[in-house]
Amino acid sequence: MNIRRAFVSVHDKSRVEKIAGYLVSNGVEIVATDHTAEYLIDHGVEAIKVADYTGFPSIFDGRLKAIHPKIIGGILAIQDLPDHIEEMREHSILPFDMIVMNLKPFESVVKESPDESNLSKEIDVSGPALLMAGAKNHRDIVVISDPTDYDEVIDSLEDCGDVPLL
Repeated sequence: MNIRRAFVSVHDKSRVEKIAGYLVSNGVEIVATDHTAEYLIDHGVEAIKVADYTGFPSIFDGRLKAIHPKIIGGILAIQDLPDHIEEMREHSILPFDMIVMNLKPFESVVKESPDESNLSKEIDVSGPALLMAGAKNHRDIVVISDPTDYDEVIDSLEDCGDVPLL
């Protein structure tokens, strides 16, 4: 399998333990945001919390958690480019090969609490940035954002050890 490290952060946790468990059973290291890591651990899947991985705590009332060079750098780095390989080594950044992420639908936040002061607290900054970083580096990163794709991804990994570009 060509996947060695995956970043996992999901609002919709349906079946995430299935794909994460499959990955871990095949030697993949899972780095996850706090709630996702706790969910995975509670379901018997090994996961490393972002703060433990980066050595940097969540700050600003949770507004800044996953935007850290060890996370976004591991997603953006082109894994076969010598300059990127050297910079990763210099800064102790390990590459990610997969992102499993889905975002909280903002429409549901608006319906739950249309108060503007509450809405700004719910705007996800890091999720879209990390998804876009994965899309930018699509040759090196498998991005999975839909839980209904988990089975197909597992089947592809079983069949050929990778997930082909569509």
